[in-house]
Amino acid sequence: EKKHKYKAEKVEGHGGYSFGSKLEAAVYNMLYLLQRAGVIKVIQVQDTVLLSDANIIYKPDFKITKPDGSFYWVEAKGFKTPVWAIKKRLWAVYGPGLLEIYEGNHKSPQLIETIKPRNGG
Repeated sequence: EKKHKYKAEKVEGHGGYSFGSKLEAAVYNMLYLLQRAGVIKVIQVQDTVLLSDANIIYKPDFKITKPDGSFYWVEAKGFKTPVWAIKKRLWAVYGPGLLEIYEGNHKSPQLIETIKPRNGG
């Protein structure tokens, strides 16, 4: 089987979803438990968001719907690329809502930052 260029291993999470890394699967499993507890309503995997008037495509790992109908997005970031740095800055201006960023490892994912877009999202 072909290895991922950042040496991440594909793994499965709850619901049979396949994830690009152990960290991403761990964050999904954490969100899944929050969903089971009623804290969140829906977890959408790989939502597509258009950033800026140039419609730059970004696919956060998860879009979360809360019980009140509001949304936020979640990104599990194990390896930071130059493209990620650009999209993170674009989210801070053009993002449709809050973006939670988790780092660390699959045994202990940590929420390290929440980006609130300048436009209020």
